[in-house]
Amino acid sequence: MPPKRKSTTKSADQPTKKSRASRPRTKKPTNGVVSQSSSLQTNNSANKRALETWFNMYKDEDEDVISPEGANRFFDDLNVSLEGIQPIVISWKLNATSMGYFTKDEWMDGMRNLNVTNNEELKAKIFDMEESLQDERQFKDFYVFVFPFAKTKTQKSMDVEMALALWEIVLKDRYAHVPLFIDFIRKQEPIKVVNKDQWTSFLDFCKVISVDLSNFDPLSSWPVLFDEYVEWRRDNGL
Repeated sequence: MPPKRKSTTKSADQPTKKSRASRPRTKKPTNGVVSQSSSLQTNNSANKRALETWFNMYKDEDEDVISPEGANRFFDDLNVSLEGIQPIVISWKLNATSMGYFTKDEWMDGMRNLNVTNNEELKAKIFDMEESLQDERQFKDFYVFVFPFAKTKTQKSMDVEMALALWEIVLKDRYAHVPLFIDFIRKQEPIKVVNKDQWTSFLDFCKVISVDLSNFDPLSSWPVLFDEYVEWRRDNGL
């Protein structure tokens, strides 16, 4: 008898291969990237709304700018004196271009960099802002910032009374030359305005020249104003 052929028909209890379409699909791990991105976008949107709401508390009615009236209310709400250094330091951190004014871009970018969205959060950082000025490089950056920030935009120089007021605020507690130099200008009235070179050079003068003037070289390239200051002090035994 010929051998029996094996049946090619599978019995009902034999497992069959699942088609590709019927296989359950497994999700690829995302490691939280999608959810983190979504959360970041949500936080950025919330921060933007918070910063705009904060800005709108002080801005002018007809313009997207905070002018002196609004700036005064802002600093008052922060409990900082307009006669002190703090408003200037905050303006420096916001990279403001005009004293008493904040544009919306300056506000939004500056507050984002500071990572604050309201007055209370900003208050908590003011001390650290001032402390950063203990670093010489930071202070030089701050000091250079003050001149274009405070002067009238249509003029190249700063009114001498403004310069004297700012030197008293910014430098008086740092260098012994400052009160003497201010006294010299008030009594002698050698200038009516302070130019950029005089402003910048004064910081270098205070750092380099000893208060007794013993290392002052009359042949050095200081602005003439400083030669006159040294001569006035020596003539008056100061």
